[in-house]
Amino acid sequence: MISNTFLSVSDFKNILRSLIHDFFSKKHIRDEILEDEKELWNIPLGDFSNHFDIWHEITGIFSNMFSVPYSKLDAGTCPAEIVRDVYYRWSLQDNEARSIKFYTSGSTGTPKICCHTESEIRQEIYELLPHILKPSQILVTVPFHHLYGFTFGIAVPRFLSIPSFSLLPLPTVLRNTVTKYDTLVSIPFILEKLVKCYKEEKFTCMQVITGTMPLDPKVGDFLQSTKIACLEIYGSSETGVIGIRKSTSEPFTLQSYFSYKCEDNILLRCLNSGKEKEYPLMDNLQWLDTRHFFILGRSDRAVQVGGINVYPERVEEYLNKHPYIAKCTVRLSQKDFRLKAFIVLQNGNVTQQIRKEIREYVKNGLSPAEQPVVFDFGEDLPRNDLGKIVDW
Repeated sequence: MISNTFLSVSDFKNILRSLIHDFFSKKHIRDEILEDEKELWNIPLGDFSNHFDIWHEITGIFSNMFSVPYSKLDAGTCPAEIVRDVYYRWSLQDNEARSIKFYTSGSTGTPKICCHTESEIRQEIYELLPHILKPSQILVTVPFHHLYGFTFGIAVPRFLSIPSFSLLPLPTVLRNTVTKYDTLVSIPFILEKLVKCYKEEKFTCMQVITGTMPLDPKVGDFLQSTKIACLEIYGSSETGVIGIRKSTSEPFTLQSYFSYKCEDNILLRCLNSGKEKEYPLMDNLQWLDTRHFFILGRSDRAVQVGGINVYPERVEEYLNKHPYIAKCTVRLSQKDFRLKAFIVLQNGNVTQQIRKEIREYVKNGLSPAEQPVVFDFGEDLPRNDLGKIVDW
């Protein structure tokens, strides 16, 4: 007998679809079968030419998300069978034990697994629902197999009994698809592009839900001026939603099941069972009282360069003061354990003279351990599907 889960087979199908497109796009593989939605689910995996090894990897991650080992995969298996089998076996698990595993974005290092029980997900959704308007549909530009996309693209629509659809994160697609009856779930990076493209035109939707990084106040002002409701989310793959706010000028409000332990700089989550879970805070927060806060930025994270503590954020701040540099990101290279920098120039044109001047600037203002030894240049910073800056 299937337990009382709020998820359906179609939800699992959307998660697997998200994984499929993510894997194939990252490997720069195009397969016509992937573009035919009806064919995709019922064609044996053996028909996907030379990509059977990728299907093994995708199926492994998908089944592991739901703690359901999958060993039946062969050339005759079709994706629809994988979805049904994993869903059925997951649904049979005990209500209290049933959980879903999500990977972190990997923006601060190697992606890690974060486990969320269905009870924790329900607790979170019930508290979010009063702040979410009920649209005709929810349109999502983030992957369903990440916690953010799952929460607002699958769980919330399921509780509201409305459909949700995945959209390409392109301003032209959003402008031509989203209506005043829809809610758009996206990320600040995409919203900034949208506002930049259509700042002279009216972009309409019922509500924008955004998260994964702070929303630019200019975007918030644009939404307010066009009478679009905004819900900004603060959280992480480890914690889920920590706080929400409806204007960039307001502080975030802590979710009621969290409490802040100041002396240890940790959050305590009170579960429905009465037990508590501890989460260390990865950001510097300015607390106005026990329930309201502003985000000041990431906590300083030192990396070791030749046995010396170095702070990449300090190096970024120094580089961003150079007149040629529009923005940059700095990381520790895993090859030689020295710093490397990825730079976006103001005018976009990289010349040997510019490279030379930036190196001189670095040499004159930073200690030897702080100086990046590799400089890469591009039109924009390297980001993942959630808009977070990643390694390159």
